[in-house]
Amino acid sequence: MKFLLAASVLAVGLSGSVHAQAYGSGVDGQSVFRVSQTQIVSFVSASTASQKLASETRVIRLSCTQDCHFKRGATSGVTATVSDSLLFAGATEYFKVPATGPNYIGFIRDSADGRAFIDEMTP
Repeated sequence: MKFLLAASVLAVGLSGSVHAQAYGSGVDGQSVFRVSQTQIVSFVSASTASQKLASETRVIRLSCTQDCHFKRGATSGVTATVSDSLLFAGATEYFKVPATGPNYIGFIRDSADGRAFIDEMTP
């Protein structure tokens, strides 16, 4: 009986630590990333590109006020089209940003003008 109780306590303890890692928490329970800056890009019927992401950005968090399409690219002239990835209004998506880029994001509206929020996250 003592063995079964000890195994149950161990299983609960292990599942808690695995759960914390799955949500991106560090050893001390703090977030692994922090928001270093936020870009706000207004999008309309023509593609609009973001400013260059900071060189230390490793993850971006995207959200928007209206449905939009977006495309990541290596140059400031990146052009999004209605055939590119769709981001729904109110949704939040995370993307890894390799050190080599792409460093710009283009946006275009789906059916209504809106704003996109790019949170640049660093370790």
